[in-house]
Amino acid sequence: MKLLPKTCALFSLLCASALVLCSCSGRGTPPQAAQSTPSPAPSVDTSGFQQNMCVSNVFRMNSVCQTPFGYYLQSEGIVYALDPQTKRMAPVCSRPECRHGDEHCNGWINSLFLSYYNGMVYYANSDSEDCWHLYAMQPDGTGHRKIQSIQFEATGMIHSYQPMLYNGTVYFIDSGALYSVALGADIHTAVRLLAEDSTSKLESSWKFWADDSAAYAMNHVLRADGVYQDVLYQLGTDEAGTKELWRSSQTQVPQQRDSCSSWYISHGQLYYYASGNDVWRIDLNSGQAHQLIGLTGVLESGTAVFSQSAIAVLNDTPDPQWGPQSGYRSGGDTLRIYDYTGVLRREISLSAIYQAYPDVAHCTMVFADDSSVYLLAYRGMEHSPSSVFYQISQDSGALNEIAGWIGSALNPHTPDWQEEEGVR
Repeated sequence: MKLLPKTCALFSLLCASALVLCSCSGRGTPPQAAQSTPSPAPSVDTSGFQQNMCVSNVFRMNSVCQTPFGYYLQSEGIVYALDPQTKRMAPVCSRPECRHGDEHCNGWINSLFLSYYNGMVYYANSDSEDCWHLYAMQPDGTGHRKIQSIQFEATGMIHSYQPMLYNGTVYFIDSGALYSVALGADIHTAVRLLAEDSTSKLESSWKFWADDSAAYAMNHVLRADGVYQDVLYQLGTDEAGTKELWRSSQTQVPQQRDSCSSWYISHGQLYYYASGNDVWRIDLNSGQAHQLIGLTGVLESGTAVFSQSAIAVLNDTPDPQWGPQSGYRSGGDTLRIYDYTGVLRREISLSAIYQAYPDVAHCTMVFADDSSVYLLAYRGMEHSPSSVFYQISQDSGALNEIAGWIGSALNPHTPDWQEEEGVR
């Protein structure tokens, strides 16, 4: 999948990365919304790759990471901070006069990628020649600096795949090949790990992953025979060390009703859910597969997000206008929370969202932590700029609106030009 660099912010919205937060902070300090948590969170992963923050579906939220000052998320090119305790959001910008709407904002990153590593926030963006680079900034939005190139030469088009930063190594894709390079090193020292064979592929997208000391890449393809398939590779230090580990089959996916699949890798176990089928656990060492959660006959379709302690499954369906192969979704009114033994812990009704906002077209999960699921409710149409952002308790089922969410201030029935002029 490719997109023009200049439309990256729009694509971020279409990927449901429309997560926003509002307010300002003092220079050199964390954002205001995070100041109620003065000490660093002990559970923050500083390796650069955070499994809970890496949603495996390219059509959902991609630019998100956890820092000691809250969750950092991107929308419309601006990075925002979310304090999960106060349920408030704030733009990561230290300029009180800033309107937080363009590249002049300290929080402007316009990136499909966010990572927190060794006290810095990393992101990717293109230069004036449409060549993509890795950048870093301080957690308060200051000190932006270019780290290195992650594209060999400008092509005018870019792959929409996210790079991955993990323990000092950057993994990226360029011209149909997967590479690794040391953080801060010249791109010409990058090592090719895998060259994609596009034979018999109608569509292809990639997702990087890391687990313990291993790095992975999942290839989601639409084959020439019209069948969707996921193929997992373990990445070596060079092409000779890279190997195929697993591919979805009719055992795990007896009937692929649409293009959506969700997955998660932890401690050598792959957890895999293809929409409309069951949740499977696959041991990546032995290759043995075990049906973890039986959903066939329970859900016609759905999407899943994973945390370290829970699997959340939402009963949304393919968008009826765009069709099952588009990746776009519709509806979603029941959230099921399972543990990793396959036990249903709680079933949460989202009917209150549709009662409060009758024009909601789609609820989509953004990510989950060990206590909450974060969810966007799009109003008027799928991927509408008008939306409501929720934090949902996995224990009580309580639905809490996030304060400062910019999408909630937009009227889905008002033309964009009127919104821009302040007409409500």
